[in-house]
Amino acid sequence: MNSPPSPLQRYHSIIEDVPAFEEAIRRPLARFIWAHKQRIDPAKLTALLTADGYRLVSLDWHPGAFRVVFEPSPLGGHWTFQAGFFHIQEAASMVPVLLLSPRPGMRIMDLCAAPGNKTVQAASAMENSGTVMANDLRHQRMASIRMHVDRLGLINVSTTCRDGGSYPRKAGLFDAVLVDAPCSCEGTSRKNTDILQRPVPGRGRLLMRQKRLLERAVRLCRPGGRIVYSTCTYDPEENEAVVDAVLRDMPDKVEMLPSSLPGLRAAAGVTSWHQERYHPDLRHALRIWPHLNDTGGFFAAVLQRTGGLFLPPEPSPALSDPGYEDENRKGYRLFPEPEQITSLLSNRFGIARSALDNLCLLTRNRRQVFVAASDHRPTVEPPPATGLPLLDLSMKTPKLTTAGAAFLGRFARCNVIDVDTNQLGRYLTRRSFSLHRSQLAETNEDGHVLIRYDGAVLGVGRLFKSQMKVDSFYPKRFAALVTDG
Repeated sequence: MNSPPSPLQRYHSIIEDVPAFEEAIRRPLARFIWAHKQRIDPAKLTALLTADGYRLVSLDWHPGAFRVVFEPSPLGGHWTFQAGFFHIQEAASMVPVLLLSPRPGMRIMDLCAAPGNKTVQAASAMENSGTVMANDLRHQRMASIRMHVDRLGLINVSTTCRDGGSYPRKAGLFDAVLVDAPCSCEGTSRKNTDILQRPVPGRGRLLMRQKRLLERAVRLCRPGGRIVYSTCTYDPEENEAVVDAVLRDMPDKVEMLPSSLPGLRAAAGVTSWHQERYHPDLRHALRIWPHLNDTGGFFAAVLQRTGGLFLPPEPSPALSDPGYEDENRKGYRLFPEPEQITSLLSNRFGIARSALDNLCLLTRNRRQVFVAASDHRPTVEPPPATGLPLLDLSMKTPKLTTAGAAFLGRFARCNVIDVDTNQLGRYLTRRSFSLHRSQLAETNEDGHVLIRYDGAVLGVGRLFKSQMKVDSFYPKRFAALVTDG
């Protein structure tokens, strides 16, 4: 009896080694991670995970990233994940940001950001400086971006919720723009096994939307800047055809750049598909077929902005610039009494005022305080969600957030509890735990304490010293990762 034809058979003419491709897409996809180097050295991360039975293999083409070849328990529940030491991201999905080449101090737009993996990859590569604007059309998808930002302690990300195809010029110009466009997602079939059976609704509208997004990216990018267009699908109509249309419609504004990553195996983009002929420079694009690196499937094209401006750029001051508040009347404002915050941190946790040097404290309503990089340049309109939540001032006793505790915890000199493995498990699942008397050496009274394990502060609890007990304040949204993995 003959087996049914492959749903991806229509791509066989542009694939080298079709049998290897078909065999690869039938295998489950491995897990991949990258180390967050602002919090841990990749070698130390490897040692910590190896000690707990995980087996990792380095990716030759991405220093600090690993294939997980054995996972004794879900990585999302491991304490190093909760501490923001690493991020879980499919390997092929890491390629677009590597091609974007983010560097400290840059201003980058992620035009279709949710669920936020590429946003935080870029922000981490920029060493928590500069600006990553993470935009997505659907408001309900922004929560995952903020969760990644908070867990990793990133202070150089702002979020907006707009139609990327008509993103306003008030955003100003960007050094680089990423368009990880919505697509038919065929390349994710190794982890989403039913994706090839789902119909693609409104295909014509999808293709039009992809082109509008790339056109807008060109308009948002400064001359000399870089644009990466990517999808997780194989279809040339969603890939080469979209880039071809923009190259032909804007010949004096954008050009293709050759793209490669040393150690990464990839096929060239196609210059023809059925009866269509595409710009010859599309050969410079990358097609990542699953069998080449044992990953998912991806497409990426690197463009460079050429020529003059479409419109004069609107001002986009840094948070530390004198004109920031005048320009940003409707959004975040600098916290008017920073000494109040530094005093709170110093009095309770012994955190020196210098820990906040070269950072900006922001607020919208005086009930919450956020921290952001001083060179961060968010958009003026619409008001973005900016920076990292640091302090909740709405309570009778102001409280460091979990993100704030992890961000500043290394500077704390008192009211810190070093927990053992059993206590850590209870803390991360939002349960109270008892203390040993020796654990109270760095505490002086009831109230908020920082919870530290193996040198890493994971969050905040409330100490009842006479009862030798701590209540967990670990957030429900993070605790769910511990129980679900």
